[in-house]
Amino acid sequence: MTSTRILPKRLTCVNRTTTLGRLERQARSEEGLLLAVVGPQGVGKTTLGAELAHRVKQHYDVCLYYAVDASKPGRSVTAGRMAEFFLRRLGLPAPEVPADDMERFLVLGELLDGRRVLLVLDDVRDAPQIGPLLEHVPADTVILTSRNRMPSLDSSRFETLELDMFDEHSAGLLLRDIIRDRPAVDDDLVRKLHRWSGGLPLALSLAAGRLRHPDVTPADLELLFVDPPEKDRAGADAVGSMFETLDLETARDCATLALIPGTHFDPATAAAALGVDQAAARAVLRTLRDANLLLPPDDGRFGFHDMIRRFATDRALALLTGDEREAVIRRVVEHRWRQLVALDRSISGRPAPVPAGAWYSSIDRAFTGPDAVRDVFGELDREWRNLLATADEARKLPRNEIACLFPLGLWFFAFQTARHEEIIDAYDAVLAVAEDPLLRWQLLRDKAASCVGLRQDALVDECIGEAAALNYRPGMQSLYDWYGNALEARGDYDGALLQFERSRAAIGDMDDPTQQVRASALLDMHKGRVLAKQHRSGDAEPLLRKAHGYFVGRVSESANQARAGAWLGTVTANPDEASVLLSNALSGFLELGMIAQAQETCQWLANVAVSAGREDDAERYRQQARALATRLQRPRPN
Repeated sequence: MTSTRILPKRLTCVNRTTTLGRLERQARSEEGLLLAVVGPQGVGKTTLGAELAHRVKQHYDVCLYYAVDASKPGRSVTAGRMAEFFLRRLGLPAPEVPADDMERFLVLGELLDGRRVLLVLDDVRDAPQIGPLLEHVPADTVILTSRNRMPSLDSSRFETLELDMFDEHSAGLLLRDIIRDRPAVDDDLVRKLHRWSGGLPLALSLAAGRLRHPDVTPADLELLFVDPPEKDRAGADAVGSMFETLDLETARDCATLALIPGTHFDPATAAAALGVDQAAARAVLRTLRDANLLLPPDDGRFGFHDMIRRFATDRALALLTGDEREAVIRRVVEHRWRQLVALDRSISGRPAPVPAGAWYSSIDRAFTGPDAVRDVFGELDREWRNLLATADEARKLPRNEIACLFPLGLWFFAFQTARHEEIIDAYDAVLAVAEDPLLRWQLLRDKAASCVGLRQDALVDECIGEAAALNYRPGMQSLYDWYGNALEARGDYDGALLQFERSRAAIGDMDDPTQQVRASALLDMHKGRVLAKQHRSGDAEPLLRKAHGYFVGRVSESANQARAGAWLGTVTANPDEASVLLSNALSGFLELGMIAQAQETCQWLANVAVSAGREDDAERYRQQARALATRLQRPRPN
């Protein structure tokens, strides 16, 4: 009889060991395994499927393998053709192979009846292509690979394993296995190749193969890193073939979504980019996800792998006109600006930025209720990089009002979470072109406040001076306020108190009575804080208590409530009250991601614990403060 143990070549499989171990145990068991391995081309589906098959083949009487190759252009193989191949593999003479597909399935089933069967089908198009074969062939273990998700298999007890790109560690394992010592694979080379390839195993293998050549030089390496792997013919084929099965409309949709700034997007943003409603956008996202052109959704958000995004962006140049591409960006910019205003309104009690007043008055808050601030801070943290990228894209658009406004919506969250440096460039870019006096005043005021956080004294003075020269009287109170904060940061407490008194005198020039009351509460907090730093607790406590009383219960003032509560905790003579105030402030800071303030509060709590003789509690707070200091030093993910 013809050999029935022919399997695909065993390739280098360097990771996913835990997953493979679990699948191997299942495939060796009496129940067997039904597995669909899915993912984009080059991600290692065939490698994993072949590795698993070779690990368990000795536990099977018959191993059947067929390279369906459905992704190849013009390739179309039916289940009947596969059955014919297996019949001949099992030794049935060609004249005896039935011409009718159903008869082939029946004969194949009879030949395999009573035998333990492993079936491997590589690069399947979809479930209907192989359904008749699976229905009639008694295979104990089936391993399918496909670029497309096959949801209909879920009801047939199939497990779907979605493969993602390699992380840096796995990339290093693969590179070291292929390149060995020519040239030496150090961590820097691994990082560069991982970034260059986007973690696609096929691209890593292609690069490693080129680098194994004995004539490779450092100059060759640098040239390789200049170009993304899709510039390599094989790399281009690997990425480009993912688009070959898409119809023109779906390919245009994919290219359109690749233009969205940032790293990921939700269905609402996808709908804005596509110019459709969310139901239609979700259908597009499902189609692209099933084709493995989108990463698995994370918290309802979708994204491209970097390599696929680069290719899809290039396709946008071919599939969309310049006007169409600009229209996509404009829709996304307006959508995300509205989203930002809705979020900012939910957490910021400050007056609406003057130039954006019409937007702020016409857009509802994104969140309401007792958890609104926590929810908004979490949403802004997740969307931060996307919003910064959108602000950058907005500035590239001709005649776009929102481009000048975008930084104003970012400021409050950036200030509260100490992201000062991350928005300064956006402010400078708009200030370079802004001519409207009110817009310039708002930009200068916000930039001055961020420069206070960065301890850039000269820039603070410059921004405050230029803003004051614009003589916007309703805003003078705010300028005095921030200049006082700047002097406080420099240790000039008397100068700070003088500025706060000037600020209080200017409150009457503010247009909104409600904002006048808020400004007074902020000044109570600022002055109380400075007095506390001067060790004038008796003078500081009533001011801080009054400010804290104003902020408590106002959801949008959660950050200021925590700030005022923390300082009040440092001046109250009641140690139990101090502990409660500081603990509540710490919880607030941690909930909002205000790490610097949380670290300082932990140190204060440690001092209170020491005063009360609770050394174990003090050490616990010190450890927490050290852990928070480590988080502050760690760069935020891009």
